[in-house]
Amino acid sequence: MPQLISVLAEDVPDVLLRILSVLPAQGAIVRSLAAGPDAEAGRLRVTLALEVNEVAKRRVLERIRKLIDVIEASDLDNCPVCREMLLVRLETSPPELEERVQQAETLGARIIDLSAHQATLEITGAQTALDTFIEIMRALGRLEVARSGVVALPGSPGAPSPNAIR
Repeated sequence: MPQLISVLAEDVPDVLLRILSVLPAQGAIVRSLAAGPDAEAGRLRVTLALEVNEVAKRRVLERIRKLIDVIEASDLDNCPVCREMLLVRLETSPPELEERVQQAETLGARIIDLSAHQATLEITGAQTALDTFIEIMRALGRLEVARSGVVALPGSPGAPSPNAIR
């Protein structure tokens, strides 16, 4: 299971490059990267899903926190609020497409685009739920898949984990 790190930084040129440059020295492998503007103008929120051991993760966090333009870096171990978005293009024969789309909707997907032979679907959820969705859809027809990468925020203290919820 990837280790999650959240970084809040000033949105300046090369800040993402500087954050990523810390990883190779610790043997960290990036499994997912999501970056985008924060609610506060001029700030960038980065979520990294890393394949790394605990000791190396602590070193990564220490080094990222020392970087110029980094405001905070957090370990999101046991993250209660983690999501990923998935776009799936399902291609199948026209008589089966309607039934396949209904099955996908039952699993929480939304139709984004529809034609006679294919449907583009969107679903958001925890990584394991999306992995399961892909396996189910793979059995129903030919797939193309695009994933957003994990986005995460620290949860509210004492709040139940919403990861089990679609």
